[in-house]
Amino acid sequence: MTSSLKGYAGAPGISGATGPSGVKGDTGPQGDIGPKGEIGLQGPVGPQGATGATGPQGATGPQGPVGPQGATGATGPQGATGPQGPVGPQGVKGDEGSKGETGMQGPVGPQGPTGATGLQGAPGPQGSTGATGGTGGTGATGATGPQGSTGPAGATGATGATGATGATGATGPQGPAGITTLGYYGSFYDTTTQVATALNTARAMQLNSTDLTNGVTVVNDDDNRPTKITVANAGIYNLQFSAQLSRNAGNNSVVINIWLAEDGLALPHTNTRLTLTGTADAAKAVAAWNFFVTMNAGQFLQLMWTVSDLDLIIESFAAAAPAPEVPSLILTLSQVG
Repeated sequence: MTSSLKGYAGAPGISGATGPSGVKGDTGPQGDIGPKGEIGLQGPVGPQGATGATGPQGATGPQGPVGPQGATGATGPQGATGPQGPVGPQGVKGDEGSKGETGMQGPVGPQGPTGATGLQGAPGPQGSTGATGGTGGTGATGATGPQGSTGPAGATGATGATGATGATGATGPQGPAGITTLGYYGSFYDTTTQVATALNTARAMQLNSTDLTNGVTVVNDDDNRPTKITVANAGIYNLQFSAQLSRNAGNNSVVINIWLAEDGLALPHTNTRLTLTGTADAAKAVAAWNFFVTMNAGQFLQLMWTVSDLDLIIESFAAAAPAPEVPSLILTLSQVG
C-alpha cells in the first residue's frame, strides 16, 4: 500500500467580491417562539398626573387623649358685685346691758269701754207675810160633770104563758151517705240499705216487710220492687214515715229531695229538701213527717226521693244491744175519714 506525506496549509487567499443577491425565496414557516427574555430595566418615572377631585369627608375619628394643661392665664378683671345673699341665722344673744334710768310718766290714755254686766247676785231672804186681803166675789158656775153610772137593773117580771105550737115544716132532702166504717190501716218497714241509681233521678222508697195491715197493702212496681202502698177502700188517709238518712263516703254537702206521688204522679207542694254535711260517720239525719191524702179504692201512694250525690243513702243497721234493729224506712197509713 502506497502512502504520501501531507504538506503544510498555505496562507488564505484574498476573498472574492460578493456576488449579487439571489432571488428572495419564499418566507419560511414561522419558527417556534423563543424563550422569554429577561425583564428590561424600569423606564423613567412619568410626569405626575393632575390632582383628582377631593373625596367625601371620612367619619370623625375617636377623640384623642386630653393634652397637658396649659399655663394659667393672667387674672381677669374683677366681676360686678353679686346680689346680697340671704340673711344668716341670728347670732347668740349677748349679755343684757345695765338698766337705764326710769323715764317720765306719759299722759293718761282715754277711758276704755264699759265692761259687761256682772252676774246677778243670789236672791235675798223672803220678807214676812203681808195681811190677808178681802174675800173676792163668787166665780161663775162650772160645767156640768159627767153622767153617773147606771144603777142596778130591777127584778125580772113573771114569765108569760107559752104560745100554741106551730105547724111542722116539710122534711129536708136526705144527706149523702157517710163513711160507716173507719179503721183501715197498714204498718210497714224495710230491712235493706236503699241506694240511688242515678243523680237527680226520681226513685221510689221500698217497704219489704209488713207489721200490721187491714185494707192497706204494699204491691210491687214495674221493677218488681215493693213500693206501691195500695188501699182497698176510699177515704181520707194519714201517711206517716221516718227514713234513716246517711252517707257511705265523702265529706261534702249533699242534698236529698223527698215527696209523695199518687198513682205515679207527684202531688203538688209535697216536696221537702234536706242537706247532709260531714263524713260518713257524722252525716246522719232522720226525715220524718206526715201527709193527709184523699184516696179512692184501688189507688196507691209512693214515697219518692232524689239525691245530688250517690254516696247519700237510706241506711239500715243491725241490732246493737240493748237497742233493736234500725230499718231504713218505717211507714204507716191510717184511715181518718
